[in-house]
Amino acid sequence: MTFATRLVLPPGLLEAAENLAPKHARLEAALERFRTSGGSADATLDLELNFGLFDSAAMRALVDAMGDVDQQSAVARLLRGIAASRRSELDEALVLLPPVALEARLELDERLLAWTLSEWGRASAMKGERLRAFELVQECLLLTRTLEWPEHEALTLCHLGLLYGQEGESEPYAAYTRQALTLYRELGDSQGITQCLVNLGGALTTLRELDEAARCYAEALLMAHASGWAYLEALALAGRGGLRFQEGDVDEGLVDYRASAVLLEARAQHFQLTRHDLLVGRHLLRANRGVEAMEWARSCLARAESYGFDELKAGAHELLSSSLSLLGRHEEAVGALRTFCDLREQRVQQQVADAQRGAEQAQHELLTRKQAQWERERGTELQAKNDELAVALAAQEQLRAELEQVSRTDPLTGLANRREMDRYLCQAVAQAGRSWRPLSFVLLDVDHFKQVNDRFGHAGGDAVLVELARRLRERMRASDLLARWGGEEFCMILPDTVVAGAFTVAERVRRLVADTPFLVGNELLKVTISLGVANLEPGRCEAVRLLQAADEALYAAKRAGRNRIGNPLRLPVPPRLGREPL
Repeated sequence: MTFATRLVLPPGLLEAAENLAPKHARLEAALERFRTSGGSADATLDLELNFGLFDSAAMRALVDAMGDVDQQSAVARLLRGIAASRRSELDEALVLLPPVALEARLELDERLLAWTLSEWGRASAMKGERLRAFELVQECLLLTRTLEWPEHEALTLCHLGLLYGQEGESEPYAAYTRQALTLYRELGDSQGITQCLVNLGGALTTLRELDEAARCYAEALLMAHASGWAYLEALALAGRGGLRFQEGDVDEGLVDYRASAVLLEARAQHFQLTRHDLLVGRHLLRANRGVEAMEWARSCLARAESYGFDELKAGAHELLSSSLSLLGRHEEAVGALRTFCDLREQRVQQQVADAQRGAEQAQHELLTRKQAQWERERGTELQAKNDELAVALAAQEQLRAELEQVSRTDPLTGLANRREMDRYLCQAVAQAGRSWRPLSFVLLDVDHFKQVNDRFGHAGGDAVLVELARRLRERMRASDLLARWGGEEFCMILPDTVVAGAFTVAERVRRLVADTPFLVGNELLKVTISLGVANLEPGRCEAVRLLQAADEALYAAKRAGRNRIGNPLRLPVPPRLGREPL
């Protein structure tokens, strides 16, 4: 393991941690590990980050006072991300944290990676990016168990439970929270116990297990108040308020929520305040207290817009719509509901984009990061998936190439089709115009082809077309293009060929067909073709005029008796000053 990304202990942090530790058992434990380990890299990291969690403003000030090099380290950027998240500046946090995770992977710094995944997942959940949050927290849980790190495993289980709670899945919310509570009790972490009791109370309330929920809140309030943990006391009060709402005691529930809001305001916990506004409004709506519900919805909306809580903003519009509808203000309710639907649609689109970016990032990391110890157990599976992806991509590329070939090729004769002929002709005409080189076009048609089909059937007619294509192909240069125009019509594009040369080619082709009978079934059949020749000459340089001229020449050959070449018509190209065109 390397620690190139670790931050030297900032001056003054040890003293600040010692002053703060008596109020926070987890920080006190981190401080004790730091002392007993002699300041090991892992113990130093845990001390810095635990201190940052409990006093992010002080930690940020200590980091800002360090030199420029240390301020750019991964740990310093992680601490800034934590501070931003705690200040509800989620956009800044989500810019800072992903690069730290990537650097931790590259440096095989598993402990730093676990811390970063945990904080990144928390910030993503607050932003409403719950799909990404689930992925990050679940990866963090796997990593902490691999590292046999129960302190962080308990924290991660707590986060995972909360994510399920935000999704409205109360049973896994309760299950993961119970696992975290068990670990915290084994570790003797009273803060962790209090936090889990609050969370478990919320899960049990939604499961209608109200008596056990009340016991959880009572124990949490007692521990938080006795220890001076104002934030946890605020959460417990809010939880008990929700419980009282469920029991039908709306006014007592409001008392608890308002007491919670005072504590949260003092700590600038904007996310929790916004979330509580939404919860209270919903409770009031269920109690048919529409005016109060509308007021709480507007408070929630104002906070959500100020701090970028997109998920809560959508919920506030939904609550506002329901409140207005209850009050009979249906037109305003429809407007709020439309805004809610728009926000939901944007959220779905954002989730799709996040999923795509996540897949791209996972592939990039798979190709660039070193093989970490915790990844080895999954190495074989990941390699197999990568191989499957490579095979799928190769098959996709092969299919794309085949489809491209099919789109340009006539399936019967294997020649270029009309679409490819049009593309090539436009290029050839443009090139001829730019370089003042000659260009000729030959259009040919099998004489009396309907009689061949009538006599030998379509299979016999197809055999004639295939053999004709083979004979024509043998007389073409690499620079020429032979294409099936459609039905029994074919064409030849002859770059750098004057009209006399094109006429010579056409005559050779006519003889090649007329002089050698075609074998159709067991019979020899005499086949002839008629041809029309056209070329570019001074005047205009247009593909459509070239085609028209060749078509007119072909019909002239048909009218003259077939098995011949129509009189070549000349098309002009713009004259070049000072010399004759080729």
